[in-house]
Amino acid sequence: QSVMKLDVDSREAMIDIVLNCGRQQHLSNENPDFLKIQELKDYLLQVWYLERDSSKNIRNYLVRLDEACGDSDAISTIIQTALLDASVSTHVLQKIAKLSNKKALSSYISDLLHSLPSQASFITTILQRVEDCLAHGEKGDSWSILIGPLTEKTELPTSIRKQAAQISQRLGANYNEELEALRLRTEAVLRTPVKLSQVCDQNSRYLMFKHLLSQSDSWDTLQQLSLLLSTWPDVDTSWYLELIETMAEVPNGEKFLTLQRIFRKNVFEEEEVAHLISRLEDCTDGLFTITLCLIPEFKRLHLKGAHLLHKLPSETLISKELARRVVETELLAELVQSPVFPRMKDVLLQSCKDLCERAADQLIAANCIDDAMAFQQASACLS
Repeated sequence: QSVMKLDVDSREAMIDIVLNCGRQQHLSNENPDFLKIQELKDYLLQVWYLERDSSKNIRNYLVRLDEACGDSDAISTIIQTALLDASVSTHVLQKIAKLSNKKALSSYISDLLHSLPSQASFITTILQRVEDCLAHGEKGDSWSILIGPLTEKTELPTSIRKQAAQISQRLGANYNEELEALRLRTEAVLRTPVKLSQVCDQNSRYLMFKHLLSQSDSWDTLQQLSLLLSTWPDVDTSWYLELIETMAEVPNGEKFLTLQRIFRKNVFEEEEVAHLISRLEDCTDGLFTITLCLIPEFKRLHLKGAHLLHKLPSETLISKELARRVVETELLAELVQSPVFPRMKDVLLQSCKDLCERAADQLIAANCIDDAMAFQQASACLS
């Protein structure tokens, strides 16, 4: 009651104070998912402080989100709980759905589908919550992709499919329009006719991807698949790893830049990349495996890359991109005694001033003075 008597400025000051402890260590984080969670936390705080009839459970969700920041699995669990929590008002649930990763929601629905019939009542509850949200907010912008595929799941009870179909009708043309746009994007990339059923849900898209991957025998087709995955929603990182594994066997000089784009646009776990590297150690293209070690920001894999570089023969051709990455990962001094170092050195000496300066610093720190002086002299001559 005391809080409710405060003016708006004082309440906002309280919100700032409460959030400050959890924010300080993350102020520079620009990850979109992190920013969404921060926005959701701000919103829940406002509901908690500013609405007389707000559920005390909102505060529990707020605390859990604060504790789960950066833990996607924990955040997914919170979302799932909120979907089934009748005490969470529809406008709060709608905000949670709008700001949360749709992949988490879709995965949860898929898990329920695989555990039928015991979980059928949960799906019914979720559909009812969606209906409640639609009755109190914008028409379907947050739910169409989630609900539409349920109408085609033959393993679902008829009553649930019927309810999903009714909700889809209430969503108007949004679902079909989004799918049609996705189908057209897919056609544009593949330059071949695509059926709506081939892109209607994540599983259908994965089956299509697997089929295309099995027929890919050139670098151009693999590049095409990489572009396709970048335009699709809800793409699991395992799809990219399958694509990368196939790329390893196709000769081409653009592999470094392609891998770089993939790792810049997606977030991979270190272990899944490490497993892929272990499978590729006997790959005919040793430089591809080394590149795969160096591009992600995993120190353990960088050291693995340095170990593999030591095994390369002296006549190995080193690209300027790979040489740059060796300096960026601070591995240059590790390679001074390797057969490939002279070629690596020649490539770097013809690069740029900044790279030569960084190479010199690393070599000086490792007491490789003669090589460091060569880079200092090159740096002085470069603009």
